[in-house]
Amino acid sequence: MNKHHRIRGLGKVGVLVIVGIFAVLAVGVVLLVGVGGGLYYFYSKKPVVLAPPIATDPLPAPSLQPANANAEGNVKLAVAQVAQTGETPNINATGSVTGNATAGGSMNAAVQISFNWPPAPVLEPLPPQTPRTDWKAAIFVRNRTKLEADKTKVLEDLLTGSLGGQGFALVSPEDALSAVSGNKTALDEQLNNDTSAFRLAQNLDVDYIFIPSITTFGQETKSNADAGTVITQYKLRVTYKTVDAAACAVRDGKTLEATKSVRQTANQTTISTTIVDDLLADIANQMNDTLPKKPAGAPPTKGTLTITCGVIGDGKGMTVPEIKKGADGYYTTATTLPIAATNVNVELNGIVIGTAPGKWYVPKGIHKLKLTRPGFDTEEKTITVSDDTTLAMDLRMSDREWARFKDQMAFMQALKTGEKMSDDKDLVVAYGFASMLAKSGMYVNIQGAPAPTIPVIVK
Repeated sequence: MNKHHRIRGLGKVGVLVIVGIFAVLAVGVVLLVGVGGGLYYFYSKKPVVLAPPIATDPLPAPSLQPANANAEGNVKLAVAQVAQTGETPNINATGSVTGNATAGGSMNAAVQISFNWPPAPVLEPLPPQTPRTDWKAAIFVRNRTKLEADKTKVLEDLLTGSLGGQGFALVSPEDALSAVSGNKTALDEQLNNDTSAFRLAQNLDVDYIFIPSITTFGQETKSNADAGTVITQYKLRVTYKTVDAAACAVRDGKTLEATKSVRQTANQTTISTTIVDDLLADIANQMNDTLPKKPAGAPPTKGTLTITCGVIGDGKGMTVPEIKKGADGYYTTATTLPIAATNVNVELNGIVIGTAPGKWYVPKGIHKLKLTRPGFDTEEKTITVSDDTTLAMDLRMSDREWARFKDQMAFMQALKTGEKMSDDKDLVVAYGFASMLAKSGMYVNIQGAPAPTIPVIVK
């Protein structure tokens, strides 16, 4: 009896516990719903404040590049730049661009272009020549062997005595080193390159530079068993070249060879110092027979050579019209102006003397001229330089280079002299072509033509 009552009691308690749990859950749900509703009501009645925007740099303004095929589009970029930034675009290619549109302006706003064809570089006058009464020379001996370094001094002294005996005024190696800031490596590099060696001669103001190089020194031994001796043959080779600044040329000399046989005992292994000195003396005597002799009289003054280079495209000279503003306010085309090239390498007798357009002092007489520039065919001819020689050469564009210019040139050459510019867009195309010429290292021979400011309206 007591056992059944305990079971029934436990069952009633379990039921009560379960009911209590459900009651608590129900209250929780009610509370959640209430809180959520309150929050919704609170925020629905109050404006939401957003976090401030993250600071970013403004978009870069469009870069106005001078027109190539699409000049109009580039002017629109300038106006867009004004509209976006409120600032005036500024370009220093062949002039300047100043916008008179304002921030927020339309794409029809006017943009003023300070237009002019790229002018010719200014050639500075050459300094006056100083007449000389003596012929000057310099000697640089280089040692490519394992002989003692002082052996170069032995050969140098031998040649100095010979050339001095002819009447040459000799420049010391110390003076030559000072011309390259005392850097022996830089001096050696200059002597290896013909153009640099020629410029060194100009800097030293000498007529000749003699450059012998000791290239090999060796020996061959043959034994004589019966006599208990050996015969050793010593051989020395020297190559040399001559920088002839007086003739604007570098000449390679012959390879000279000196030999000497010496009978020695079998156990003698050292080389007598006099053996090498004797070989060097033999080389010096051979060089004296082949080196240039001092000319008679004083060194002559040099002639002046001036070179400019016109441009040939598609078989004819490239020209552009001069653009002027008339009294009626219209822009018209005037006389045609030739296009010329800059940065043209000028070689005289295989020596690069500078770039054209340019002006130089060069020896009078006959020379081989060579003109080179990337994008152009090489031009070569024989010229005669007198007191004052001016050459107007023509360079022909390669087919690939001409392909870059032919469309714009067709437009320019279609304009007739005295014809009014029919459309502002034509002026923009002309401006773009002027910028293209300047970036390509070309210019226009302008004869005092003004640089008008052209207002261009792109619609």
